[in-house]
This record gives sequence, C-alpha cells and structure tokens, in this order.
Amino acid sequence: MPFCNKCNRYLLFKNTTCRCRRFECCIPEWEGDDEWSDQYAADAEEAASKYTERRDECEYDCLKGPVKCRVLDPQDDSVQIFEVAAETEIHYHATQVEQ
Repeated sequence: MPFCNKCNRYLLFKNTTCRCRRFECCIPEWEGDDEWSDQYAADAEEAASKYTERRDECEYDCLKGPVKCRVLDPQDDSVQIFEVAAETEIHYHATQVEQ
C-alpha cells in the first residue's frame, strides 16, 4: 500500500495525491518559544498530535501529563494551542505452563 512521503498517511491508490498541508509546530515547554518545526498533516489538531508524538518518541514526557503544542498555519498566520496527552496501553500475554 502506498504512503504519502510527507505525512506517512496510507494512500488508497498508487497514483493518489495526499491533501496534507504544512504546519509549523512548537512545544515551548521542551524547546523554547522560537524553535518551530515543520509537520505535515490534514489539519492543525493532527499536526499537534503527530508533532508531539515525534518529539516525545523516547522520553515519554507526555505520560507525566499533557503538554501544550502551538501550531502555526502558514496559510493565514494563525496560531492555535492544543493540549496533547498520551496514555499507556496494557497488553496481556498468556503462556501455558506444565502442571
């Protein structure tokens, strides 16, 4: 199945073009106010989620509590602030043992 090379979204058909847009994101708590990075997504909310997941990849700081992600939409220069939280997922595995 083909992927969009910008936002990693599955594409239905090989020659389909993705309609993702470029947003600029920043998490001032982690990076400072001036460090904005590109994030491709369908909308600002998805950009906040994807960006926070990308930045929190190994630290898991979001599990300690939500963080605020600023998202700048270059089309109209508006900044939106999203609170992004994460949760752990528990998996149970059973293994048969001899009696």
